[in-house]
Amino acid sequence: MKKLRVTKALINYCKFCVIVGCIGLCLLIILPISFSIFKVPNKIAVPICYANLFLSMYHGFIIAIIPFITDDSGNILKSYDDPLRYKVDFSCYESFSVFVGNALEEDGYALTRKEGEDVFEQSVFVKKKEGGRVKILQLISTVELTKEVLEKTNRVFKQLVEARYPKCKKSVITVVAVKRVNALFKRFIFNGSWQDLGFIRFIGGISFGSKTLYLPKGFGGYGLIPYKASKRYLLRLVGIDGKHWQGKAGNNQSPRES
Repeated sequence: MKKLRVTKALINYCKFCVIVGCIGLCLLIILPISFSIFKVPNKIAVPICYANLFLSMYHGFIIAIIPFITDDSGNILKSYDDPLRYKVDFSCYESFSVFVGNALEEDGYALTRKEGEDVFEQSVFVKKKEGGRVKILQLISTVELTKEVLEKTNRVFKQLVEARYPKCKKSVITVVAVKRVNALFKRFIFNGSWQDLGFIRFIGGISFGSKTLYLPKGFGGYGLIPYKASKRYLLRLVGIDGKHWQGKAGNNQSPRES
């Protein structure tokens, strides 16, 4: 089924409708009983009941529209908003990967997987923390993002999440480094990040052609705290102070997780 183009306004409106609809459904039961007990005149009770019935119809609206704004896993589709952009000094993947790799090792990450082809290179760093939580950083390098590269990226991602660490709480940051930005790159960066119970995936992208780091403005899930923590850590990882267009990579400070 083809999905509708979803905006933040539509998602917020649907959330509002769910709240109003649930309240209305409860009042459909409570109001008639209360009016009967307190003997409220019909000229007052009937209009109130009709108004509440109208509000309850919001719930039906949500039930009808949810299939069009969720993916196959039931997650709300993200909007195609413009990303956050940060200037960086990296002009090639070699200098970028060395800088990030050194910072990750200083922060307790270990390189657990590395593979490369003519137009595709991938490195995976893993850090195990107390309490069974696993932090993973996945670096991808290619000339431009294609469906084939994206399939390889997601295949390794699923192996890490489902096979290697099936029962652990996981926080995954995926960084896609390209020379040229295309439409697939934008869709992946804008809409690939999401959050679920015990799992977070944050996706960023860097273009060496424009020396720009791209980050999503947000992602679907249960709150903003994990999103902000992942975003803050990735900015520190590449040496950016967090201000749009004012970050400057190249310092020797290692990022620290808060």
